[in-house]
Amino acid sequence: MSWVESVKTRYSELRLQELAKNPRRYLAEKLSRLKNAPALRRLIHGRRVLVLGSGPSAGELDSIPKDVLILTCNNGVKLLSEKHFNRAIDLYYCTATKIGKKDIMGALQKVKTDIFITTNPGQIADHAAFAGSYRRLMSYDNMHKNFARRLYWAKKYRFKNRKTVSAGVRLLQYALYFGAYEIFIIGIDLETSGYFWGGKNRQKHAGVDANFIQAAQKTHGAIYSLSPKSPLARLLPHKDFV
Repeated sequence: MSWVESVKTRYSELRLQELAKNPRRYLAEKLSRLKNAPALRRLIHGRRVLVLGSGPSAGELDSIPKDVLILTCNNGVKLLSEKHFNRAIDLYYCTATKIGKKDIMGALQKVKTDIFITTNPGQIADHAAFAGSYRRLMSYDNMHKNFARRLYWAKKYRFKNRKTVSAGVRLLQYALYFGAYEIFIIGIDLETSGYFWGGKNRQKHAGVDANFIQAAQKTHGAIYSLSPKSPLARLLPHKDFV
């Protein structure tokens, strides 16, 4: 059996294991992914994309061309609000631990987003503070595992998909999976702790983030660090918007 055939077999085994554990959830997530995929592909395919995290380098961002889609997550919306770019977010992803924070809710009401992806869309739909801040609400549906397998199962690269990437790298997964033409990243600073406003955070994903980004650069190619100062520039070529 070839390496590719063995990975295909393993991928099928993992899907069967998930189906056996919780068939209702597995099928619901699969149907939701199928339902949401066309809209995400229409948004992203063939476009230039900015993946905006909330690490220190995000503070270097001073402009965003109109033809570049904005994908951001969690506290990234606060940067867009503070810098007054006068642009709505194209895709916003918020984890369950961040949803209830008042500063995030306030910033999102100001900036707005086209697509809002979260692990618990019902919580957003029922929360009055989010009313009018998004056009379409989608469920995350365990997409990290799905993306990791589908992006790399046929590549000669053994991606460590048992660990979870950061929210920012999940945005990179969306950009890759749905066919972005060119991807610029800022605010995903790997081992550098802290936020663009100077607060502290503990890095939990630096290793697996770097692992995924290196694999993505090898297979996709057109992925760039928008910041020349970020540790990310050691893994990716630096390129400015042109």
